Amino acid sequence: MATKKGQLRITSRRAFSGLRKRRSSTASPAYKKLEARKMALESRYRKLREKTKDKAGPVGAALCVSSGGAIAGAVGTTQFGSVMGIPTPLLLGVAGTTFGIYSNAKLASQVACLSSGMLAKWAGDYAETVMLGGSINPLATIGEEEAG
Repeated sequence: MATKKGQLRITSRRAFSGLRKRRSSTASPAYKKLEARKMALESRYRKLREKTKDKAGPVGAALCVSSGGAIAGAVGTTQFGSVMGIPTPLLLGVAGTTFGIYSNAKLASQVACLSSGMLAKWAGDYAETVMLGGSINPLATIGEEEAG
């Protein structure tokens, strides 16, 4: 018999004894089989991950950066040499590097690598312009400096 709020219990039996404790299932043979299968799959996954890991190293990184510079050189010679007065290699380099740093996409590291090549090409062009007595405005394109 249940008691209403504020009334005393007359019987010695507790109102709710809680749920019964469950038997531990870690000792069962089915659990042990599943645990062994899980360990085997994790081991297989680790080995597969090691095989597919990027092994390009410094040579691959250097090739990636130099190809980014080549892309920047090709883009600079097209009709899109500058966008709103900003050199395209600088714009693409900053955007790609930012994407590569803050993204979790699969190709984020490659995009950042290519973009750093574009930035290096722009920095080289800028340094050459400054050394030859050109403008120190980093956002001006080379064609605009020669025309001005």
